[in-house]
Amino acid sequence: MTSIIGPSIRLLLFPLAFALLAGCVNEALEADPSAAVTITPKVQTTDGIDVYRGRGDVLFRGPRMITVVTSNGLLPVKGASCLLENDLFEARFTTPAYVRLPDYGQTSPLATVTCELDGRRGVETLQPINLSAFERDLRASRVGQGFPGSNSGLTITFPIGPREFPSDQWGYPDVFGVTLR
Repeated sequence: MTSIIGPSIRLLLFPLAFALLAGCVNEALEADPSAAVTITPKVQTTDGIDVYRGRGDVLFRGPRMITVVTSNGLLPVKGASCLLENDLFEARFTTPAYVRLPDYGQTSPLATVTCELDGRRGVETLQPINLSAFERDLRASRVGQGFPGSNSGLTITFPIGPREFPSDQWGYPDVFGVTLR
């Protein structure tokens, strides 16, 4: 069976479709940093968002801003009502949203993020990650991408040495996604 659309038109349509999809993704990820939501502490002994105030074993590094986005598993979805909570604090917002959280590095508390939209619901656990290792992995994945203009995407990573270092920075991820099912 022959195609009605010729090869030259297909070459034109693919970048156009990709650009439209990329535009939708970028638009759905846009959130207003000036409208950032700050957590509400649930504990009485707090000073601002420092929910561990007075505990000598935990170092408060200041606030950390993350972006929370929702998707249907394939594309970003705007307008989901979300609750981010744990025993120490909570925040309510509509996606996409910037959320200001307390940063305690590796000891940052886990939080459950529950989002709902049009009968679909998603629940994910927000937890601190090794941001330094993430950045190292990101740089390593760029190393075997082939030459410009080639279709080679093979990357081979050899773990050499320890995975974590004492100087590594930990914290919540910059962007956190919840999939609505």
